[in-house]
Amino acid sequence: MTCNHYNQLDILPIKRLALRNHKRLYFIVKDTNLVMHFPIGFLVRNADSIPLTYNTHYLGRELPKHLSKIINNKSWILIYPEQELWFNYRKPRPLAKGAYYYAAKLNVPIISCFVEMQNRHSKELFHRQFYKQKLTLHILDTIYPDPKLTISQNTKLMMQKDCKRQIK
Repeated sequence: MTCNHYNQLDILPIKRLALRNHKRLYFIVKDTNLVMHFPIGFLVRNADSIPLTYNTHYLGRELPKHLSKIINNKSWILIYPEQELWFNYRKPRPLAKGAYYYAAKLNVPIISCFVEMQNRHSKELFHRQFYKQKLTLHILDTIYPDPKLTISQNTKLMMQKDCKRQIK
């Protein structure tokens, strides 16, 4: 699964979707987030998180094996195809290819989601410059890899399809 990354608790709408479909949801998290302080750090360490590090051996060999085991158990994996968090932003950032690369490599589809944020009339308690948000989860069409294409071609094609749909 892919989705936009807009705040530290943005996994909750996707988690609710997974629970409704009786699926276990794992999510990729940068390894440095595992040392965050309470309560976010507690949630990250005790949820079904998969740490991500930029070690090439881990990214190329260990992570695909781990992802394959999770997929074989019929669980979902959430990867944010972005590099950084933008607090309360409205539009998707330019996508990074990681989620699409692993989907192409493991020959699995991408369930693309986008959380739309709309202002409410009241302001955030601890961030007075921002309005409280109403969140709407949009589940877009599934993107399938083409078995006739290479991993590189599929990665690029799947990423382009996802980016075009989110911008509309």
